[in-house]
Amino acid sequence: MKSLILSIDGMTCSACSNGLEKYLNKQNGIFNSSVNLVMANATITYDEKILNQEKIEKYIKQAGFKSLGVFKKINTKKNSKKEKIQFIIFTILAIILMYIAMGHMVGLPIINFLSPHNNPINYTMCLLILAIAFLIYGYDILKNGYKNLIHKIPNMDTLVAIGVISSFAYSLYGVFMIFKGNLHYVVNLYFESSAIIIYFVKLGRYIDKISKDKTKEAIQKLVEITPNQAIIEVNGVQKQVTLDEIKKGDIVISKAGDKIAVDGEIIEGNAHLDESFITGESKPVAKSIGEKVIAGSLNYDGFIKYKAERIGKESTISEIVKLVIEASNTKAPIAKIADKISGYFVPTVIVIAIITFVSYLFLGYDIKTALSTFITVLVVACPCSLGLATPLAIVISEGLCAGNGILVKKSEILENASKINTIVFDKTGTLTYGKLKISKIYNYSNLFGAKYGLRSALLIILTVVACVLSEYVFEKITKRESTLDDLSAVVTGMILALNLPCTFPYWKAMLGGFFAIVIVKQLFGGLGQNFMNPALAARCFLLIAYTGPMTNFVCDAYSGATPLAILKPGSEVVGQTAPTLLTMFIGKTSGVIGETSVIAILIGAIIMILLGVIDLKIPASYIITFAVFMFLFGAQQFDINYVVAELCGGGLMLGAFFMATDYVTSPITPKGQIVFGVLLGVLTGIFRIFGASAEGVSYAIIICNLLVPLIEKVTIPVPFGKEGIKDGK
Repeated sequence: MKSLILSIDGMTCSACSNGLEKYLNKQNGIFNSSVNLVMANATITYDEKILNQEKIEKYIKQAGFKSLGVFKKINTKKNSKKEKIQFIIFTILAIILMYIAMGHMVGLPIINFLSPHNNPINYTMCLLILAIAFLIYGYDILKNGYKNLIHKIPNMDTLVAIGVISSFAYSLYGVFMIFKGNLHYVVNLYFESSAIIIYFVKLGRYIDKISKDKTKEAIQKLVEITPNQAIIEVNGVQKQVTLDEIKKGDIVISKAGDKIAVDGEIIEGNAHLDESFITGESKPVAKSIGEKVIAGSLNYDGFIKYKAERIGKESTISEIVKLVIEASNTKAPIAKIADKISGYFVPTVIVIAIITFVSYLFLGYDIKTALSTFITVLVVACPCSLGLATPLAIVISEGLCAGNGILVKKSEILENASKINTIVFDKTGTLTYGKLKISKIYNYSNLFGAKYGLRSALLIILTVVACVLSEYVFEKITKRESTLDDLSAVVTGMILALNLPCTFPYWKAMLGGFFAIVIVKQLFGGLGQNFMNPALAARCFLLIAYTGPMTNFVCDAYSGATPLAILKPGSEVVGQTAPTLLTMFIGKTSGVIGETSVIAILIGAIIMILLGVIDLKIPASYIITFAVFMFLFGAQQFDINYVVAELCGGGLMLGAFFMATDYVTSPITPKGQIVFGVLLGVLTGIFRIFGASAEGVSYAIIICNLLVPLIEKVTIPVPFGKEGIKDGK
């Protein structure tokens, strides 16, 4: 009897893994097989006299899947940037498709070119093209569903494939009839159903993959404990080699600060080794000649030579990793029950769907209603969650335990863990780190940020003065009527100053005020004529011209990166942790003057709303859209705390209430204001996720300022009786 772990490709749901497991267990020579969907592998115990790896892989291929060879390491490849961008694109296409297909049903405005009543051919072709795009996007689902149906192991993909193809084929018949002149078939198209089914299946798998990746990363950390290279001694000569090159009996050298490469025995020297990752003991252990060393241990202070004894798969770390992987391949009793149910569920659903279709036709319903019911049964009854929820929860739990130094030998232990009422620990080091760290810094010499406030106040005053003087001098030179009474220059100066760090040089701030008033505002005709927010345009100018001073943030006598810079993936910020949400809400963080205190911004916004100065349409649509976008596509997807941190960090709140609501550079129509806010939210999210900068508010507002004429053209209401003029009639 021999055991083998193979990597499997092509599994997408629990029905896939269950079907493959049943198929393998039926084969002669296989004693037992356990297929792990999350880890994408199969543990097979077989009779080596009857079978070998090649024959087993042939069985896997016959079942409709592909063997990738012996399971060597965990695939920790995350969703690539390409996959994320692709998902964003199809999310936008899904919204567009649903708007075109169903917008007119709920009274939403739709352009005449795509109206199902006025231009049914254009409407039909647009839906057809979008549906084909989604079919290409979900080709893997359709292919897998068909393949598993042929191999008599139907799964969730089979249900989806049947439903999608059925609705698409019926819609194609509708297209044929429309082109023949039967325009009433325009209401019998189901292209949006086939597309949206694929989209939601892809969405579920995207979320599922994120959960799996986190689990795999936790397990992979165990593998990465050992170093990649080591120094061995051959005939008195030191040589640097990789771990794969080390053989049993080799003399390995370890200096202070090195990690032990392989398990072995010390033959020369002594040292203190940190073995806390194995023992939990925080205090370094003294090691001398004749004592054993464990791969992954950290050499604190000594020089030792040790003989390699256990290498590769025989090492302690490899055994631990193997134990964790084997544990993930075992099934808890509750998981076995769920697998058994889901295994019978798929064919049952197909049979029920067919019976439903035939019954509706027998009862006298038209084929449209019967087909719609048939598709509904297939899609709604998908057993994916039934068979996936339990094993996924168990595997994620095992991964979290592994990441925290807790090794689970069998999955059923987790199921029984709910019965534990007492835990006995063997030593202090199991519960404590044994290392000192700074938990908090108190600065009593600068309590309440007095120094920060005085300099900020002076910077605001000088920037406002620069804006007012620039407007006064320009109007005198050009002999224009004075507009200082409208106080627009004062507002511009205040907004610009609030977008500057408190350490920004005074003269550069005044230069920014000159740029905002003269270049952006007055050269285009003055108040009401500027094409973008003058203050934000000046901020972008200063950011490009003086990048260093514009990113030098100080708060309460300490300097550092902004919360957004710390949160952004791939940032060069090292050794800093993001401030708490409470700290960001109050304003004890680094950043520009006006963006740090969310509570101050909200108080000001409430006053402005109560006074009727600003409306909630733009801020609300902006903030909600951005929050949803970051929840779906942000660096920490589906994490509420991360979304709140993104809302409280940076200039989003300041921009949403006090810059995006500028009367001159924002739409005047109610629908236009909502569209404006939605675009702001999407653009800000794109800039923060994919852009080089951690911010994005200023650029988003400026770009949308440029789009205002187009937004107003589309959303401005048509006067009563003038509808024909708008349609070109």
